[in-house]
Amino acid sequence: MTSSCAWRRMGSKMTDTAAPPPRIHPFERANLGKAPFRVVGNYVAKYQACPGAPIQPGAACDYCGTGIMDVYVVRSADKREFEVGCDCVARVRQECAGTDFEREARKMHDEINRIKRQAKHAAVDARVARVAALVEAHREELAEIVQPARYLGGRDQSVLRWAEWMLGHAGRKGKVEVCRRIEAIAEERGWGPAADQEVNTMHLDAVMMDRNAGGQ
Repeated sequence: MTSSCAWRRMGSKMTDTAAPPPRIHPFERANLGKAPFRVVGNYVAKYQACPGAPIQPGAACDYCGTGIMDVYVVRSADKREFEVGCDCVARVRQECAGTDFEREARKMHDEINRIKRQAKHAAVDARVARVAALVEAHREELAEIVQPARYLGGRDQSVLRWAEWMLGHAGRKGKVEVCRRIEAIAEERGWGPAADQEVNTMHLDAVMMDRNAGGQ
């Protein structure tokens, strides 16, 4: 008959040699596909029930179910695709810290940050283009409006001269300042709504990345 001490020694030996349980990627644990995962596309989804109604998310995260506007398309190793928000990607990166998936999760998070910067720059450039068109269409009126002396070397100048110089020489931050000034004047004088007030009744604005970039 095996003594209790022998059973304890056998149990200790089995515990020492047993392999640790495998770590499963959070997306895989949620049945969204097999690791590794990568971002293959993105789009903006907005919904407005009627003019004047609040703008709401037009899609839902497949990982947590929360409504999202900035949608990122992720593809798994077994070719399944699903949609998530940037907050869930950040949370998954934290969950993957110290595991075999850490590098992959960090790469996905960095790619989303790159997409967000690119989208922000594109939105600013589009806004600047609209404001430049307003400036060109209302040159005479803008030439009569005096811009405070703190601009253009401390001398009072017309809004037209200041705006043209800034749009031609300033960086994005300076050009956004011009946009705010011109949009305020446009709204005050009834030239049309400011660019950020223009929203369709139902808006689904897709800005998709090339899903075939880097292979299938």
